[in-house]
Amino acid sequence: MKHLFELFRLNQREQRGVMVLLFLIFVFLVIHLILPLQQNRNPIKYELIVHKEQKGSEEKVLNYSDVERKKYSVQKKDIAYFSFDPNSLDESGWEALGLTKKQIKGILNYRSKGGRFRDKADLAKLYSLTPQDVERLTPFVQIKEDPINQPMPEERPYSNKRKESFRKILINVNAADTNSWMEVRGIGPVFSKRIVKFRDALGGFHDINQLKEVYGIPEDILDKIHQQIQLMPNSHKRILINQISIDSLAKHPYVRYKRARTIINYRVQHGNFKELADLKKILSLDEEFFIKIEPYLDFDHGKHREAIDISD
Repeated sequence: MKHLFELFRLNQREQRGVMVLLFLIFVFLVIHLILPLQQNRNPIKYELIVHKEQKGSEEKVLNYSDVERKKYSVQKKDIAYFSFDPNSLDESGWEALGLTKKQIKGILNYRSKGGRFRDKADLAKLYSLTPQDVERLTPFVQIKEDPINQPMPEERPYSNKRKESFRKILINVNAADTNSWMEVRGIGPVFSKRIVKFRDALGGFHDINQLKEVYGIPEDILDKIHQQIQLMPNSHKRILINQISIDSLAKHPYVRYKRARTIINYRVQHGNFKELADLKKILSLDEEFFIKIEPYLDFDHGKHREAIDISD
């Protein structure tokens, strides 16, 4: 240090000043390092006393650090706790329970859109309420029974009548329209449209089990509706395989364009198909395809009375 002073040519008074300055800097550095450690060891705690439940249960005390207090604060005015139904409590009631206007707006919007509280746990589903709000308000929730959701005395006989009417209905799967299908138990407007659309694309069902191929219908559907449907023999349309064009053949759900092009090109090169065995000479077609398509093929040039070109 002496050499440093001599280097800068400092007199004795200036040397003392430098020493004092260095000491103060050292003290400030020590305080800066020690003070945060002391603050972390002794965080400030705040206590929020929650009102006792009506049936004499013990008080619940919620402790919050100074950081948590910034996220959740209670209004300075006294909170008036009382039993309430969240389905009918008005804005002033929510405000008396200590909620902010923003929180109240979220609750009222939820109810205006058809939302309902069916039990105390539903209170936690609201994003506008904090977990602390839910915990302190839940003991006071008393939801009244909704008469709209209660079963009416006449509903049971009405249901029985519908079940009886279901058993009496018997429809032809290849002739019934969407309205007729909707009378079948378990078949609503969506399934009825899908059934009719798929059936028309096929040219009609040749087997009841083809209903399982309709998109979205449960596999056990036949067990539920088999008493209400019937299939007339040979009521489906057939494909004039020696006359149909590629585009018309490609419309069939079992064929599609790639197979249709292969079949028609083979027919052009080798002549008309006389039987299924001729079609099986096309090696790119598998056995599963032949099993599905065989009931729809007509090799008699339309002489069979049931043969109809699906392109019509």
